[in-house]
This record gives sequence, C-alpha cells and structure tokens, in this order.
Amino acid sequence: MDHLMMENLMLAMSLTVIVIGVFTFLSIAAWANARKREREAFYRSELRKQLIEKWGGDSPEHLVKLLGDDAKSAELRQLLDLGGEGKEQSPRSRRDGMLLAGLITTAVGVGMLIFLKTLPNAAEAANIGIIPLIVGVAVLIYAMIIGRN
Repeated sequence: MDHLMMENLMLAMSLTVIVIGVFTFLSIAAWANARKREREAFYRSELRKQLIEKWGGDSPEHLVKLLGDDAKSAELRQLLDLGGEGKEQSPRSRRDGMLLAGLITTAVGVGMLIFLKTLPNAAEAANIGIIPLIVGVAVLIYAMIIGRN
C-alpha cells in the first residue's frame, strides 16, 4: 500500500469511529432518559398510592377536599391523575436544555475541525466539522431568542 492509500484508510477509519461514537452516545442518552422517566412515573405512582391509602377515601376528589386549598394546585391534580404525564417543563429549563444542546453540538463541530485538521492531507475533510458547528451556533442563537421572550 502506498502512502496516500494509507492516509485515506486512516481518514475513513477515524470518521467511522466518530460516527459510531456519536450514535453510541445518542443511544445511551436515550436509554438514560427513558430510565429517568420510568423512575419518575414510578415515584409519582407510589406517592399517589400512599396519599390515597392514608387520606384518600373513595376518590381522589375526596383527598383534594381533605387537603384544602393547597390541594387545588395543578401539580397535585397531576399527581392524583393516573394518566398524568407529570408537570410540564418550565420555559427556563427548556431554554437551559437548548443552551446545553447548542454548546454540545458546537463543541462537537470544533472538535471535528481540530481532529480532522491534524490528519495529513485531510484539510478538505476537516470542513465536515463546519456542519455541526453551524447547527450548534443556530441552536444557541435560538435559545438566546427564547430567553428574551
């Protein structure tokens, strides 16, 4: 094998490793998020059972009356509702999530640019890193716009 073929093989292998790493990270993140949601649903269910067993009576409405005005909050109603999904994300936590996503995507783009620039004769391939960099900057700008509203 000549030198150019070896460099192209190294470039292809490094891009393959990057792609596999990204998709592995995404699958682990999705799995962790599913576990978190499952745990939260379990805790809500257990809390609901304990409240109804201790104070409940025949219906969740009886518990709401028993606890008084504090029980009229939307959060308690969601806890008492079996089909409830839990409380919605606040705008601030949504914005913080967008900022984190933008920072991570921007960092991936910068990392790809730097990594691919270090490979011999791969200066053109380094331009691939511009794509996630631009996407990350766009997400950051969008998150900043959300923060103003």
